[in-house]
This record gives sequence, structure tokens and C-alpha cells, in this order.
Amino acid sequence: MAIIFLSDGAAGIGGTLTAASIWNGPTSGVVTFQNAIKSHGAGALQHFSGASASAYVARLACLADAGRRINLNVSFNGYGGSGGSGIIRALNGSVTNFEIRLTNAGKLALYGGSSGTTLLDTSTITLSLNTFYRIALCYVITNTTISEFRVYVDGVLECTASNPTSQGTLASTLRLGWTGTSPGVNISMFTSDIYVDNDTSLADPGEIFVTNKRPAGLGATNDFAVVVGTGTNRWDRVAELPVNTANRYSQTATGQVSESYTVEAAAVGDDDLTGATLLGWAPWVHYAVVTSSGSTLASMIANNGIVAMTTTQASGIYQTIETIIASTSYPSGNNVVGLRSTGTTVDTHLAECGIFIAYTAAAALDPGPAYPRSRSSRYTQLRS
Repeated sequence: MAIIFLSDGAAGIGGTLTAASIWNGPTSGVVTFQNAIKSHGAGALQHFSGASASAYVARLACLADAGRRINLNVSFNGYGGSGGSGIIRALNGSVTNFEIRLTNAGKLALYGGSSGTTLLDTSTITLSLNTFYRIALCYVITNTTISEFRVYVDGVLECTASNPTSQGTLASTLRLGWTGTSPGVNISMFTSDIYVDNDTSLADPGEIFVTNKRPAGLGATNDFAVVVGTGTNRWDRVAELPVNTANRYSQTATGQVSESYTVEAAAVGDDDLTGATLLGWAPWVHYAVVTSSGSTLASMIANNGIVAMTTTQASGIYQTIETIIASTSYPSGNNVVGLRSTGTTVDTHLAECGIFIAYTAAAALDPGPAYPRSRSSRYTQLRS
């Protein structure tokens, strides 16, 4: 089993998302970082329907027929529209293969088959408003006639389907939020703790949390010489939530130089991970390059190594990139996360960076009445 994608729902996100964010697929409507309504950690994504519109983000190359488990925490302040409103959707290009909808009665409805339009099953549970639930969608698709789907809510199997007729194949894009029919006017969906792996067992992945650890000290090399904006020390400029490109570091050298950082200790920051079981982690950077020639040269510093970035946009467009580290040990060293420049003078800008960590909690403590949880969900002591 390997982790495919991680996001805490907050870090690496600007005021309003663009396709250059960690959500690198098409986006629609109003999706923003917010920290007022959350299950823990720094915050969550708010998908806001406004005057009755879709509001979603998408991650490319995230899904595969061989099997995935999609796990996240989600809350709603209103129910879906007539016929249900999509909240988790799998697409092959622009074609829907399968999805979960929230009905106007507060049920979860699993759709699949041809173009994802066949109702396969409906949950027994009715979701309460303004309450966080953990939803897991697990599937394996062998071909158009052989496939399996399972939907869990807080570990309880709520929807199941086997071999729907003419099931769509080759889905690769994950879309989250109000993905189709709008739920109505001014309805919000909040998402966090987004975790995707390639386990094919169809088993519930369990209560997995995703948090962000921020830069906390100088790395082995800190050679981006242009200081932009304000900050108390070198690392707080690149540890902001939401992202703030007005405070950053930029290169001046004509050769490749690096800017690297340590990160907060396990017990420090948004979540206290003392005693937690780590499942894996992902360094991320929010950065830009100016010249098109530099777009293939910038590299991420991750776990004391160099990771090439093949999707860099030029012309100063900021974007967020992550890379998965298959390690269950807490990151250490002074090159945990950072950026290596292109080598073109004043071409590479580093605005923010950090690491996502997926973990299971060691002990139980409800986060409090301000952020209610459903059923028997259990939390470690979390700092908010």
C-alpha cells in the first residue's frame, strides 16, 4: 500500500484557489481557506455555493481503476439540492465515472454505472448539519462489468455496490466540493484531512488525520539572497497561512542555489503528534519561476534530497507542489523542505513551504463544542 495524495485542507492555499494550487485540476466557484470552522489543525477548505453554483477543486492523476481509498473529514451547513449534489467525484477527463452525492434529505447516495448517473445505494445514516464526519470511498474497477464500491461513514459501512452495469473506467481525476448540481443559495461544505492511498482491500482506512508542520529553523543552505516583505526571522516568511506571496525569498545567483528549512517538532504546531502513529508525509512548496526556460530547472528539496518538478508554470505564476515520502519516522535533519533555484538571475521565488503528515491519534480527546464530531470519533489532544 502506498499513499497517493495528502492535504490538511489548509496549508499551501491562498485566499481563493486557482488551478496552480496543490489542487492542480480545474476549479469552479468559491473555494477558500478558512480557520473558523474545522475539525482540528489550522483550518479547512470552504466550498461556498454563493448564489447557487458549483464550488469544487480537483487533483489530477490521483485515481486509478486498480483501486483507491479516498478518506476525508467533511461538514455541511445545508443539504444537497434536488436530485442530490455531488461532493466526491471521480472523472475520466470530463466524464464522471462515479460519485457520492449529498441528498436534500441529508443522506449519502452512491452513483456509478454509465457516466456515473445510476443510483447504486443510499446511506442509512442522515448526516447532521454543522457536524464533522469522516467519509471513506473505497473502490476497485476491473472492467466495465466487474467492480466494487464501499462507502463508510465514521467506520460504519453505509453504501455498497458490486458490478454495476456499464461501469465507467479510467478515472484519474479526483474532484471535491459541490461538484455538480448546486445545493442552493449560500450553502457551504468544509473539507479537511484529505488522504488517498492505493489499498485494494475495500476496507475502511480508519480515522486518519492530516496536519501541516511549518518551517522552524534554518536548513543546511539558505542562499536565496533577495528578501521580500517583512518577517521576524528567516523562516516565518515562508510559514504563513494562508499563503502570502508578499513575504518571500528570491534568488539572485546565476547558478543554482538552495533555500532549505527544518520543521516544527512533533509536539509543536497545530497538532501535537506525541505518541501518534505516522503513516507517511509529504513536503510541499508554494513557489514561482519567472522565465519559461527556468520551468524545467527548479527543484524541491525534500527529505534531504532533490525532487524534480515537471509541472512548473513560468511567468511568475505561483503554484503548490508536493511529493510523498514513504516513511513512518518523523522528519529530521536540516533539509526537510525547501527549494532549489533555476539558475537564472532573480527567477525563483519561494513564498511558503512545509510538510503534510498523515497519522492516527494515540489518545482520545474531543476537540470541543465549537467543532463537533459525530458518533464515536476519537481525537488526540489537538492544538487549534
